Amino acid sequence: MAMNAQQRNNAFSLVELLAVLLIVGLLAGATISLSRYASRKAAESAAKAEIALIEDALERYKLKNGTNISATTANAGAIAILVLTNGYISWPRSKISSTGFNDPYGGVYLYLCPGSRNPNSYDLWTVSADGRTTNSNFGQ
Repeated sequence: MAMNAQQRNNAFSLVELLAVLLIVGLLAGATISLSRYASRKAAESAAKAEIALIEDALERYKLKNGTNISATTANAGAIAILVLTNGYISWPRSKISSTGFNDPYGGVYLYLCPGSRNPNSYDLWTVSADGRTTNSNFGQ
């Protein structure tokens, strides 16, 4: 059956359909990219806020005991339990593992005293999945 001129004008051409698909694909890609960026920034902000809480707990420990907790990153879990069980910090139990305080990236916060960047105090940091370090002021 042959199409007449009016029937052809009512249908979309292949080029028009491909153009629409291209535009939808570009919009979807931009949306996904922006949501990943926002998610990464939110995790970074959460990590900075949690580091501030941990630093506050460590400072209270130092004020009470006269010294920082001497530790390597290997026993950061013990540090977490120490400051938690002695009331220096209020932390959700779901965010504590045997290796320490869980961070928003799925790892744990790392603690070193004396610090390599701050030898008179401590270093406190975490590393995101893409290898970026989040820290505050390294115990200053």
